[in-house]
Amino acid sequence: MGGAFEHLDTVGSRQLAHTLTFALLLASFSSMLTVVALRTPAKRVSLPCLPRWAPFLGLCLACLLVMIDPTRHVFLDAGLYVGTLRMFHPDGSLTPAGNIGKYGAWLGNFLLFVSMLCFVLPASAGASEEVAHVSGAALDSEDERA
Repeated sequence: MGGAFEHLDTVGSRQLAHTLTFALLLASFSSMLTVVALRTPAKRVSLPCLPRWAPFLGLCLACLLVMIDPTRHVFLDAGLYVGTLRMFHPDGSLTPAGNIGKYGAWLGNFLLFVSMLCFVLPASAGASEEVAHVSGAALDSEDERA
């Protein structure tokens, strides 16, 4: 890290960084999940149940996967399950907990991106055309009455 930051490379500062990372991720993910859960019924109303809620369910799974490694760090910093949760074997290879954390983060971030993309994009191309068609039919029937 360089000479200017050597004093920050202590056990206490790493524990603080792990705890703050865990807390910020938890707050961010809970806010994101709340927004998606509240907006899904109106935003994706034209879809059946599973496609309607798929982005939300994907985000839930993504958040759980991403939180594996920060949770592991917080447990280790507290001295819990040290033998089971360490990241590396003495030879430098990853332990099962290290592999789960690594692949969980990769898969979780990918799923987070895909799920958010599915939520942000229109529910389906047919849904917007259907709304336009219904709106146009309503206008046509009003013109016929007049």
